[in-house]
Amino acid sequence: MNCGNSKCSKTTSTQYNCNKCSQIFCSNMCMIEHVFQAHQNLDNKKGIQIKRQSTVKSPFISQGEFLTDIESNSYYDYSNMEFVYDIKTNKKKILGLGAFGEVFLAKHKKDQKLFAIKQV
Repeated sequence: MNCGNSKCSKTTSTQYNCNKCSQIFCSNMCMIEHVFQAHQNLDNKKGIQIKRQSTVKSPFISQGEFLTDIESNSYYDYSNMEFVYDIKTNKKKILGLGAFGEVFLAKHKKDQKLFAIKQV
């Protein structure tokens, strides 16, 4: 079976089908490339935004620069935060668990904005 990607000349017995047009591809990567090329404009007409890379830049440190001085801001001080508790279990609301700790949902005491706090 020939790959449906025009840039690929492989033949394979393994099939990866496009969910939108049922075209057959030799690998998952060929299918993903096809979806971005052939269906991106169709999805954008429906109001769905597809981006390959994030264009969001950090407001804190410019890319490629290192933070040399620590600027303290009392707004982000740990004492100004309070953990959000689950009503049913009366435990801290956990957003995630990992090898290096847990991430909890917290709320700023003054303006009630939500934050994620990692406890290592």
